[in-house]
Amino acid sequence: MSTTDPLLQLQAHVDGELPESEQAAVDELLARDPRAAALAAELRAVGDSLRSVDPMRRVPETREFYWSQIRRRLDAPAVPAPQAAPSWGRLWGWLLPACGVAVAAVLLSLPRADRDPVELQAGTARMLAGAPAVTFHSDTDGVTIHWVQ
Repeated sequence: MSTTDPLLQLQAHVDGELPESEQAAVDELLARDPRAAALAAELRAVGDSLRSVDPMRRVPETREFYWSQIRRRLDAPAVPAPQAAPSWGRLWGWLLPACGVAVAAVLLSLPRADRDPVELQAGTARMLAGAPAVTFHSDTDGVTIHWVQ
């Protein structure tokens, strides 16, 4: 691990992970800089405290160990993929507009009292007063169409 950051070099030196090529420079820094020496002592104290509370355990790095881990994972029962819950958001996104169209169609097809029954039976096309729209209604076919321009 070759690094130019003095703090990382100091930490690696305290942990015993610094390459030999860089150890002489860090030893020289510790000898001439009392703040660096105090920081190194503090880092050693923290490391010693952590090791005393939670000692390191080494796992044997044998070939059998790794193959046993692989075999255990292969032999483990397969976990089924979770079933996706029905997406009500997508259903409502489709259902609400369809219901709105159905309600509008029913309301528009209801006979209105202000129309002449003779006109309704024959089918009419007329302009609405003051609006650029045409309404056509046929009772025989049960259809009302509103054309808005």
